[in-house]
Amino acid sequence: MNWAVAFDLPNHTLRNPHTKRIIPPLILRRQRRELYRRLETAMDSAGVDGRTCIKKALCEAAQRLRVGANLWEEIMRVLFTLPLQEVDVYEPIEHHFYDAAHRLGLSNRSCLKQYGTCKFSLIDMVLG
Repeated sequence: MNWAVAFDLPNHTLRNPHTKRIIPPLILRRQRRELYRRLETAMDSAGVDGRTCIKKALCEAAQRLRVGANLWEEIMRVLFTLPLQEVDVYEPIEHHFYDAAHRLGLSNRSCLKQYGTCKFSLIDMVLG
């Protein structure tokens, strides 16, 4: 499956390269939210429930992906891992949805049971 999504890849860099200031978790979540929205739109146009599949990927990434395993796993881990700091109440509702999916995975609860309406795994598609 090929979705034409162009986006600057977010990463776990916590400092602004120009100011050397720490980037707040809100900005990291915002960057990922923009990527997830684009992926959701592409999946929705292909007839797949994009939101559910992104949440499933967040959940699975928290359970399965480890630091430094291999290049593709590291890329997926960076893209589908959220900051562990608590989401503030004033942040967009999407941040809360994505954070809940990520924390479900961190708690080792069943991603398949929670997001079973997504019939495939983005993580498995990329990692093979």
